[in-house]
Amino acid sequence: MIIRKRRSVYNTRPAKDQQVEFYQDVTHFVRRFVNSAVISAMKIVAVMALKNWMFRVKFICLNKENTTEFYMYHVLWSIPTPAYPEPYVTVSVFFCIAASRVQPPYFPVDVTYVFEGHQFVHRLDIVFQPKWLYDILDMKTMLSKTFTF
Repeated sequence: MIIRKRRSVYNTRPAKDQQVEFYQDVTHFVRRFVNSAVISAMKIVAVMALKNWMFRVKFICLNKENTTEFYMYHVLWSIPTPAYPEPYVTVSVFFCIAASRVQPPYFPVDVTYVFEGHQFVHRLDIVFQPKWLYDILDMKTMLSKTFTF
C-alpha cells in the first residue's frame, strides 16, 4: 500500500492497483519513465488534433545538482506535407525532468516544459493545447516569408 497526501498527476491508477518496482538508482527509473512517456505521447498524438504532426525526441543533457538529477530533452514538432516532406519550419519544446536522489524511486518526478521563444514554464497539470504549436508555427512561417534570398 502506498500512502500519499494527495493524488499524483503522474499516476492516475488507484493505490491498490499499483505495482511498485524498485530500481537500483533514480537514473534507471527516469529512463524508463521517459521511454513510457514517449510511447504514451505517441498514443495521445495519434488520437488528438495532433495526428498530422510528427515529433522527434532528443536527449540534451543530464545535470546533477545536490540531491536532484535534471534530465533535459528537446522535442521537435513539425507538419510534413506531400509538397514539403522535409518541414519548412519546426516548433521546439524543451522538457526538464527533475528526479530526486533522496526520495525513493517510485515517487513521482517533476516534469516541466517550455516552448521556444517563450519564458513561461508549463507543468504537467496544465493541459497541453495544440493551438500553442500552431501559433508558433504560424509565427515562424510568417517570419520566414519576410526574408528574401
